[in-house]
Parts: sequence; structure tokens; C-alpha cells
Amino acid sequence: MPDLRPNNLPIRDPKISCLSCAGLGALCCRSGTVIPLSKNEARQLQTDGTELQLFPRDEVPKSVGGPGFRRKFYQLIGDCASLLDDGTCSIYERRTRACREFVEGGFSCQILNIKTQKAVADLAATTDQTLEQNQID
Repeated sequence: MPDLRPNNLPIRDPKISCLSCAGLGALCCRSGTVIPLSKNEARQLQTDGTELQLFPRDEVPKSVGGPGFRRKFYQLIGDCASLLDDGTCSIYERRTRACREFVEGGFSCQILNIKTQKAVADLAATTDQTLEQNQID
């Protein structure tokens, strides 16, 4: 049977924790993240102060969800209001289903880490180039 894991990533990387995630902590709770939520979960997060917008279903990969999938996809506008400064969750005991199902160090987490680390490296390289170009002789 072929290995269907993205980029042949391990099932779970124990080196990745929510607190150490890409050096920033809890990237899955940060602005721009798309998460499946029930109406009640979306309403509760909004009541707690999290800004959400409905995410177009046609932009979600067809492999996500499937027949009978009743949650809608929402995108975080700003960080989740339940995310504390230390990267922990203030509503951990009543967190959403998507948060409960998210595997710390799992595929999604690893891919998010890889993309963020690449973006940070690209930004650093661009900043270094800009600084070099703007040096006064």
C-alpha cells in the first residue's frame, strides 16, 4: 500500500508542541487559519470575542469533510480570542470539536510549521537583502 502521508511526514512529530509551534506558538489559533465549526461553536467563539468569517466551501479541498459533514468552514480574522499570551487556551475544557480532534504534531501541524518556517526564512532573507541594498557607503 502506498504512503499517502503528505511529504512522507511521520504520523506525529513529538518534537512539535503547541507551545513551540514554529517558534511562535499555537499557529492553528492564529489569524488566517480555516477551521470547521458547528453553528453553536462559531457563535460561542464569537461571543468570546473571536472574529470569524465564513470560508467558501469551494476553496476547501474536496477530501475534507465529505457526505454528511455538517460543519461549515470559518477563517479566523485575527488570533483566536481564547489564545493566551503564553500560547495556551483559556477555553481548553470547552474547546471546539476541531480543536479536540487536532493532533498536536500531526500532519496539519507539521505542514503549518514547515510553511511558517519557510515564510519566516524568506522574510528574513528579503529583509537582509533590503538592508544590504540600503546601506550607505
